[in-house]
Amino acid sequence: MPYQIDAAKTLEYGFLESYTHPDMETSLAITSDLYSSFHFGMNKLRDAIGRNTFWKRLVYYGGVAVGDFLFYLLPVPTGYFWMHESFHRAGFTHMGLRSHINFAFPNGAYTMADTGGSIYKYDLPRTIEAGMESEFLLVEKMQKNNFFYDQGMFNEFLYWLANLQAWGYAYMPFQNDESTMVVEGKEQEVSADSLQWAYYLFHPEEKYIADSENDEVIGISDLKDSEKEFLKNRVMWSLVNFASPMMFGIRSIPLGAGFSGNFALRQFYTSFGTDISVNVYLKKAPFNLAFSYHSYINYEHYFPAIEAELVDFPVQFTPKFGLFISPRILLGMQPRNQEFMTGAPEFFALAGCRADFAVSRHFLPYLELSAKTDGWVAGNEFLERNISVKAGISVRF
Repeated sequence: MPYQIDAAKTLEYGFLESYTHPDMETSLAITSDLYSSFHFGMNKLRDAIGRNTFWKRLVYYGGVAVGDFLFYLLPVPTGYFWMHESFHRAGFTHMGLRSHINFAFPNGAYTMADTGGSIYKYDLPRTIEAGMESEFLLVEKMQKNNFFYDQGMFNEFLYWLANLQAWGYAYMPFQNDESTMVVEGKEQEVSADSLQWAYYLFHPEEKYIADSENDEVIGISDLKDSEKEFLKNRVMWSLVNFASPMMFGIRSIPLGAGFSGNFALRQFYTSFGTDISVNVYLKKAPFNLAFSYHSYINYEHYFPAIEAELVDFPVQFTPKFGLFISPRILLGMQPRNQEFMTGAPEFFALAGCRADFAVSRHFLPYLELSAKTDGWVAGNEFLERNISVKAGISVRF
């Protein structure tokens, strides 16, 4: 809430039916659960095989790689491209525009608008970049879980697959200005997300007409030289997403005195430009800590912010009842009104806390509350100020 209320109003089906259009965080959770469950199962299979032989390693590493690629390639609801498109769809849904996902095997998927309408200003580039945002978030979530929970899962193939897919897709317009796929039974030209994102950042006065019959196609030739240079620069900067020991199988770094740590650099595309962050992870039981320094960048200016999160800190009330709390705070600056050209800053803040209630060994109901000012946050469809509450169940084995 309140996203699910927005979805119910947009779809006009009813509240329960609105869950067919989940929010960004739920879409991410579903897809990361799919991969995590598969990797967990492969770990169990590896342990059951017996001696550490060549064939055991081949079955384990080869099986994980093949399975990850199939979940990526096949048009599976809850799969990789479903998550990518669900992030786009959540943006449309939040703005009151109905849309649906069309799977176009083997090219991936495409989100189609069902109803006419227009969106502009910062909502538009955010909705366009949201698919790539989901891919970087998937890597981040899987890396953090592997580190903080000592999962020992072979996630590295997925990290490379997701980062290469996101980078290659963003760079694709510089190699081939034409992109076609079979959409609803017929071949149709489509615009790369990165092209549309850059174009509407530079042309905020132009409105995007959300209409499946007249979906405007933007090519690299529609960008001026300075706009192409900006886009290429941002795409090349996204290579920092490979800068982490976790990409190379180093899942934890001993630091002495019971501490271990790790780090990652990330670039996200945003509503106003990009977010380049340095992320540091530390743990020493019972503390799991995540720190980030964000450099929010629009066309020519940057705006700093810092973020801190405590993950699953145990609080025991009685011998049989306790909970895990995960507070998070983010403070800093972003461009005023999410504008691309401005140098004027605007205060930005987010505060939240999640509590997982340990009523069972494996099934933990949770409640999460978050509040934010105007501004962009990865995985949060609200660019305006917002207070949200979420409830669900975490399943842990």
